[in-house]
Amino acid sequence: MQDRYILGSMIFLYLVCSWHAVVTLIGDNVASSEADKDAFIVFASCFACLQVLFIASVVISVSWHLGSRVFILI
Repeated sequence: MQDRYILGSMIFLYLVCSWHAVVTLIGDNVASSEADKDAFIVFASCFACLQVLFIASVVISVSWHLGSRVFILI
């Protein structure tokens, strides 16, 4: 489970680094700033969704292994 999380984090960091390489190719400062803001929103949303999915998969995996005993931390 943690291996997938680590690999996913590495891929996410690769995408963010690639974006920072691409955004420098945009010549216009206003367009670059706007594109950077849009990319931040997309990356932050993807990161939040992936965190929720990972937590859900851990809860499902734990409940699967425990059988009928399900522990939900609120």
